[in-house]
Amino acid sequence: MSKYATGEVHTQEKFTERIHEQSFRWNNGYPFAAFLVTDQSEDVVVGYEEIGNGSKDHVGEIAYLFNRDYHRSTTKQHAGYENVGALILGYGKELAKKQAYVNKTYDKESVKFVGGQTFTTVQATALKTNTASKKLLENLAFKRVGESYKYGGDRYEFELHYDTALDAPLARALG
Repeated sequence: MSKYATGEVHTQEKFTERIHEQSFRWNNGYPFAAFLVTDQSEDVVVGYEEIGNGSKDHVGEIAYLFNRDYHRSTTKQHAGYENVGALILGYGKELAKKQAYVNKTYDKESVKFVGGQTFTTVQATALKTNTASKKLLENLAFKRVGESYKYGGDRYEFELHYDTALDAPLARALG
């Protein structure tokens, strides 16, 4: 078994169920969903990333997971940084700019997503022992805001606020 997105150990069936849930969000016009990252040259799925609902108002939470072959390979080492960077600095920034609503719930009676708040902030956690994720988040202009015990481990908490001037941090992150 492997770890997928939430940090909990899942079977392949649970992962497939999660993908179907994310597809349902997309198919019903809810942009806070996941992306599968593929290597088209090798025709394989190499990762998963999402901006999903967060635990606080106005906040979405990112999750990402990449195949170990794409962590430190000399030819593939930037897959995580490039994809998570595009998710946060491109897609996430655009959702905030459009004042998309995050933390919606699906109402079966009305057959649509309802509620939520305008998306202004994205949060992430990284295991204290996961230096690569900590560095990735800091390089993408995230600020460490606390610590917690989550998904079976001690973690650093990070946030990036889209409603503040991001131009300088974005220039540094992209430069």
